[in-house]
Amino acid sequence: MRNVCVVVALVGVALGVPVSGAAQIPNVSAGDTIKASDINAIIDAVNGTVIPVGNLDVAGFLRVKTNALIDVTTTSPGGFNLGIPTTLVVDTGQSALEEAFLALNGNTAIILSTGDLQLGLLQIVDGDGDVVEYKIFNNEIRWVDHGTMTTRRIRNDNDGDLELQTDGGMINFYTDLDNDTVQTDIMRVFRNGTALNNRLFQLDAGGNLEIDGTLTENFAFDLAEAFLASEPLQPGELVAVDPRRPDAVRRAAPGDRAVLGVISEQPGVLLGGGAFSVERLEQNWGPEVAARFRADQQSLEAEALRVREDLQQLTGQASSFTHFATIAQGRSAAASIKPEDMPRLQAEFADAQERLDQELEAAALDLFFEHNVVAVALAGRVPVQVDAGNGAIAAGDLLALGSRPGTAAKAVGAGPVVGMALEPHSDGVGEILMLVQRGWHGPMQTGPVSATGELESLRRANVALERQLAAMGARLTAVEQRLVTN
Repeated sequence: MRNVCVVVALVGVALGVPVSGAAQIPNVSAGDTIKASDINAIIDAVNGTVIPVGNLDVAGFLRVKTNALIDVTTTSPGGFNLGIPTTLVVDTGQSALEEAFLALNGNTAIILSTGDLQLGLLQIVDGDGDVVEYKIFNNEIRWVDHGTMTTRRIRNDNDGDLELQTDGGMINFYTDLDNDTVQTDIMRVFRNGTALNNRLFQLDAGGNLEIDGTLTENFAFDLAEAFLASEPLQPGELVAVDPRRPDAVRRAAPGDRAVLGVISEQPGVLLGGGAFSVERLEQNWGPEVAARFRADQQSLEAEALRVREDLQQLTGQASSFTHFATIAQGRSAAASIKPEDMPRLQAEFADAQERLDQELEAAALDLFFEHNVVAVALAGRVPVQVDAGNGAIAAGDLLALGSRPGTAAKAVGAGPVVGMALEPHSDGVGEILMLVQRGWHGPMQTGPVSATGELESLRRANVALERQLAAMGARLTAVEQRLVTN
């Protein structure tokens, strides 16, 4: 078998076209095929560098075309930066805007087709001619399926783990982007098969979560509810209902009877502690609170931008159309945007700006709750500020509002209590762990008397008076009879 050397130039000379000073393949012209087993190496005709063919499939063929180029370069003819010297197979008959190529550098294979914003387009055709397309655009991997199947799967059949990892701060899942389905369940997790009775986790379109098992929270021990704070409050302080509005609390003061509980710094479960939109904020907390948020929104968004790198990155991408298009296409936008691609890029840019606005609003809502809402523990174990003014506190003692505002003390008289001490405290002001347990301390008759009790007491007093009056009447009658007899 004869060995043939394919000679290639770095200056865009096509295979099959004479190259000065280089050995040619005899009797090969455009459109001919060369069997892979007949190729020994590809030689750079300019500097003599040998580009090994490697273990080509002996049944494979190389078709020679007048517009084909095999090159070693760091930049494609269309201006795509390959970074390091790379073996490049490119169709030179296309313009830079329509460039398509295969680049191999020993570690990476790059397949590029830019036509109609199909950046990174890869087509896979099965034996029946069904085509599935994959493309990368604006840091997205998109699946463009021309088949008829409705389910798409990423499947691992080797009994190993399948992992989804990111070095970013968030993983987002989107369903029904065009809002054209009536499906109610949007996420399910199964074990040991796909039958519905094997569901472990289910989330529906209304945000309702259902699990088959125990929900375990592993960093805190209390259940809390969100309340507006009428004044700055600290974790561990006792709070009472603000008489000005029922969804707000203030620091409890001596004599308060509407003591709700203690401020929790980081509850295990928080009820009502956030809102995904301004509309939901208004629905849950009223128009006055929504108006407060709108007044502070701009400053809250600026605060979020200062501390969150993901928002800074989104802001940079959406800062200008040219910058966005450059990032989306992976090359200079001014040199590569085709007129027919402009509407698509402009729509993507508008989406990026809308996404930034939504992310900024969501971050501002989070900060609004952080600045204006507190968590009041309803149940469980929570730290509480205590004062030994009513005597040393022992584990198991009931705790009530003390003489210091916001501070609990040992319950010594009749009245409401907020919890049970789980730790001792003997001197001054401090902090101990308390089991939230609202109730009453002391004999009930010394405290507020119910209406039923008052009525019963009056009834008994009335009966006693009636008996006394009857006795007095009988004595008066006897006196009158004696007087008449005499």
